[in-house]
Amino acid sequence: WFRSFSLAPPMALAVQLKSFTAMLENGSVTINWTAEQDVNFSHFVVERSTDGVEYKAIASVLAAAVSRYGYRDGGVSSASNMLYYRLRMVDNTKETSLSQVRVIRLGKGAEALTLSTYPNPAVNEVRVSVPAEWQNKEVSIELYSASGIRVQSRKIASASGTEVVEISKATRGMYFIKASCEGKSAQQRIVKN
Repeated sequence: WFRSFSLAPPMALAVQLKSFTAMLENGSVTINWTAEQDVNFSHFVVERSTDGVEYKAIASVLAAAVSRYGYRDGGVSSASNMLYYRLRMVDNTKETSLSQVRVIRLGKGAEALTLSTYPNPAVNEVRVSVPAEWQNKEVSIELYSASGIRVQSRKIASASGTEVVEISKATRGMYFIKASCEGKSAQQRIVKN
């Protein structure tokens, strides 16, 4: 009546992302990344969003015997003046993982804004590294559920390079941390364990 089975240890994805950048240049976004991979890795999917929540695949880049990759997203626009990019990494067994998100601000004075969070996944707290130009300024940090409901919000009168967000009372799942300063914002997806 009992079937034998074994639990295999979790396998690491067959790629390690070393760098990932997105830059606005002459109305197009240039995306570059470097990665180390083995023979079991299949491809990268470049994904874009206008709201930081719903992403669409815009390109697939097959794995090659190189470590540097790139993609140019031409003629970009967004009603929100913000574009969000991420990489989905797919190995030959169809296992996937996601990169961090890179944010592009369109319009006058456009620039890439990045928000780094660690650890990710997290249990009790997340450290948020804000852009250098936001340090010593008032910064608002908000935590949103995957469905877009604001769970937590606080204002920091004079932000340092890294701020701590307490998430111990949040339920397990996916969240977004959004930081805003002087009309600019950036966000990053996190997982609460």
